[in-house]
Amino acid sequence: MVGVLLVWILYSHLSGIARPISSRLDEHIWTWFGGFVVLLVFAASYVVPVAQTPTAARNIFEQQYQMHRFVTEFWKAPVAVNDLGWVAYRNPDYVLDMRGLGFARARIAFEQRDAGWFDHAVAEKRVEMAIIYKNSFEGAIPARWAELAVLRLGGARITPKEDRVSFYLTDSAARERAMKALKAFAATLPKGVGFQMVGAAMQHENIPGKD
Repeated sequence: MVGVLLVWILYSHLSGIARPISSRLDEHIWTWFGGFVVLLVFAASYVVPVAQTPTAARNIFEQQYQMHRFVTEFWKAPVAVNDLGWVAYRNPDYVLDMRGLGFARARIAFEQRDAGWFDHAVAEKRVEMAIIYKNSFEGAIPARWAELAVLRLGGARITPKEDRVSFYLTDSAARERAMKALKAFAATLPKGVGFQMVGAAMQHENIPGKD
C-alpha cells in the first residue's frame, strides 16, 4: 500500500516538472494532501494496533515474564501453568501444561472441568505450585488446592486472556517454602505491578511492588 502511494506521488511530481512553478507548487501541495488522505483511509485499521503495541508488550512483561522469573529464579521446581510461553522457556524444571496446548489429555480435562484429573496429574509429577487464570479454571480447580497470591497487571489488559494470575499451592507440605519464595519474588516486582497474598492464614497481606 505504501509503495503504491509513493509511486503515485513520484509520478505526480515528475509529470508536473514542465509546468510553471506556481502551477507545480499548487499541484505539489494537493498531491501530498491527497496522498495523506489515501494513507489515512487505507491505514486506518492499523492505527489502533500500533497505538496499543506498547501496552500489549508491557502486558507480557508484567505477567508472563514475571511468572517466568518466579519459577526460574525463586521457585526452581516443577510447576503447573495454563500459559506455557515464558514459563517453559529456558526452564530446566518440569512444566505441566494445564490448558492442553501441547498435551491432549490436559485439554480434555480442561474442557470437561475434571478437577480430579488435574489433582492426580500434579501429584504424579510432584508439582507443588500451579499458576493459572482463576476465572478460566472455574470448576476445574481441586478443592484441596490453596490460593496463596495474585499477580495483577499494572495497566489496561490487551494481550493476556485475564489481567491477573493466581498462585495455588497443590501440596500443603510445601507451604513454608512457597510463602518464602512468593514474598522474596514480590519484593522484586516492577513498579505498578499488583501483588497480593490471599487466604485467611496470610490475613490478606499486601506486598508493595518495587519502586
